[in-house]
Amino acid sequence: MLQPHPTADILITFHGFLPSTVNQNKSFYKTLLCYVIFCISIQVFMPYLILYYEVSLGIVNYVPILAPAVILAAAATFFWGKVYDKKGFDFSSAISILALVLGYVLLFCFKNIAMVFIGSLLMMCGYLCSTAVFGAQIRDLTPAGMAGRFQGVRIFSQVLIPGIVGPFIGKTILQNARQIVNNDGTTSFVPNENIFLGALAVLIVLIVLMLITRDKKQYRIQKLSTDIKPDDDSSWLTEHPRPQMMRNDVLNLCGSWQLSSLYNGKLTPLGDITVPFAPESALSGINRQKKNKEKYVYEKTFTVPDSFLGKELILHFDAVDSTAELYLNGEYLATHHGGYTPFDFHITNNVKDGENTIKVIVTDELDTNYPYGKQSKKRGGMWYTPISGIWQAVWLEAVPYKFVDSIKTDVTLDSVTFYVCGGESHKSISIDGVGEYEFDGDTFTLSIQNAKLWSPETPHLYYYTLTCGDDIIRSYFALRTIDIRDVNGKSYICLNGKPYFFHGLLDQGYWPDGIFTPATPKGYEYDILQMKKLGFNMLRKHIKSEPEAFYYYCDKHGMIVFQDFINSGKYSFLLDTALPTIGIKKGLCRPASKKRKEVFYENAIKLISKLKSHPSVCYYTIFNEGWGQHDHDAIYLKLKELQPNVVFDTASGWFIPNESDVKSEHVYFKKINLKSQSGKPLILSEFGGYSYKIPEHSFNLDKTYGYKICPNREDLNSSLEALYIGEVLPAITNHGLNATVLTQVSDVEDETNGLMTY
Repeated sequence: MLQPHPTADILITFHGFLPSTVNQNKSFYKTLLCYVIFCISIQVFMPYLILYYEVSLGIVNYVPILAPAVILAAAATFFWGKVYDKKGFDFSSAISILALVLGYVLLFCFKNIAMVFIGSLLMMCGYLCSTAVFGAQIRDLTPAGMAGRFQGVRIFSQVLIPGIVGPFIGKTILQNARQIVNNDGTTSFVPNENIFLGALAVLIVLIVLMLITRDKKQYRIQKLSTDIKPDDDSSWLTEHPRPQMMRNDVLNLCGSWQLSSLYNGKLTPLGDITVPFAPESALSGINRQKKNKEKYVYEKTFTVPDSFLGKELILHFDAVDSTAELYLNGEYLATHHGGYTPFDFHITNNVKDGENTIKVIVTDELDTNYPYGKQSKKRGGMWYTPISGIWQAVWLEAVPYKFVDSIKTDVTLDSVTFYVCGGESHKSISIDGVGEYEFDGDTFTLSIQNAKLWSPETPHLYYYTLTCGDDIIRSYFALRTIDIRDVNGKSYICLNGKPYFFHGLLDQGYWPDGIFTPATPKGYEYDILQMKKLGFNMLRKHIKSEPEAFYYYCDKHGMIVFQDFINSGKYSFLLDTALPTIGIKKGLCRPASKKRKEVFYENAIKLISKLKSHPSVCYYTIFNEGWGQHDHDAIYLKLKELQPNVVFDTASGWFIPNESDVKSEHVYFKKINLKSQSGKPLILSEFGGYSYKIPEHSFNLDKTYGYKICPNREDLNSSLEALYIGEVLPAITNHGLNATVLTQVSDVEDETNGLMTY
């Protein structure tokens, strides 16, 4: 019988110490080194912990403190394993180490029993949860089938080194401390709070090491596109950019422009760009990331049509990210700030016969005083590729010198009131299928006989033509009401006077080839109709606003919109993610600068004004969670006064503010167990996020972001079915759950948690 050679046993034992092994498994050894430092931190204080309770604090019976802390920490560890599986090592280790830091700080600073218990609980939770996630990460990084060969280096690193270095540091810290004689005649140091300070110092070394050695791998990014392509029936050149206020005299300026880079004072042509696609997108034809401090210079020549002569000319930009300086024929006109709001300029006195040249100089440094949404210079995870420049339509409109500036409507279940700003005093309205009416002044109320109400099931639109002197405008309205009522002791958002269940999805509004902008407006319609086929009746437009086309198709096809305002302010992982995850939310809002407050409110007003007459839009989210949140109650009161007939969610997924129309919850890492106790409608405004990755349709081939990983389509379907039947339906029937927002419509870059691929 053959016997293994003794040399082979030695090589197996020392396999983990070989330089070649280290070189081939760098991530494993980086994690192992971090875990060694973590274990050293624990061993600084752990040998002295009981003695610290008994002698230093005088708590002879320490069991009532330590035992519950250990039991609760063990329970937390069970839960934290699921967090690791869903969110990965970086997220789960950061929060568990944070808990350990807080535990050290409390044990160093306080000596009363209550604070010692809290500190001990946080310390034990951080200790056990960190041990679990480090162990899981080391397991995942161990080469398959070779776990035994790495046991030698693991025992040496995880047991021997910390067992020597940690107590040595602790002994050094206590070298001048008082000593006591033990029962066996030996002496021991009487530990003091400095052992926790020493453990914290070692932990800070770990944190710094983890930050500077974070994986900087270049992930494989795959170019994707959608099946939606421009055609003669639908393109940004052919569809009217403002379906709710259409005039015939429109010159669409989308299409080919010239783009140049202005960097360090040097102007460099980049070539033709297709507007309205951002330069970062493939559809733009440029497909490049902007440098810091770089500006983009857009130029286009056009000729004013003969039919426009003798009229007022208005140049419209529906959105430019973020600051736009406008020039016409070399003359400076104005500057607009903010990447999500439309703006226009009257250029009648600036145009000339023949060719005219528009120049737009764009600056975009992701200034956090302005709304920027989920754009990030360091995209990844739930943060997406940033865009800059023109990303919505540019168009020229000719109007009479005395023209209608805006039309807004207020409706009941059987009447409509028109508010017409500007134009001649005498007006007429012809409503298709209803009749023609004349009136004088700015306001006109009309009762509708045999009214047809708007709802997702019956999205009836009343189209009409407004004639005001020479100004002729085509538009539409719908009869739809939204209010909050008490029904059988529970509070509900009611559609057309009746309780309604809003079955929704989170809609990020990102596209693989156009980023912020689909290839054609029909892209919006496609998504809306697909979600309607799946049984959904609502989209939560998440931290982004869209061109008018999106809202028109929602109006037309009966898709309710819960519209978010766009977040501004710096995002903090600690305050906006880590602490809320462990239940610490209240009082975490940071002060906002005067400028940021003014900009946020101004943008909110503009968005509400833009969407006021769209029947699909009935709900606004002021702040998403704690990110950028400030003056929430005051802002709610101002906006509610401005727009009383919609619902305002003041802090979606956050603590319940004093002023909000709803109780809004986000649930990702625990079972849905909602009970409305606030007397307000109960909204589950984010949940789910289950991930099933299809590689050939995935943006990032190497990284997957989601809140539960499903290995196949069947597992995804069964998991969602169990989630709805087991958790959502009971909340509807027993607690009056009024709306749900599943994450999400489609995959977006690293996120693979959509019902459709990216």
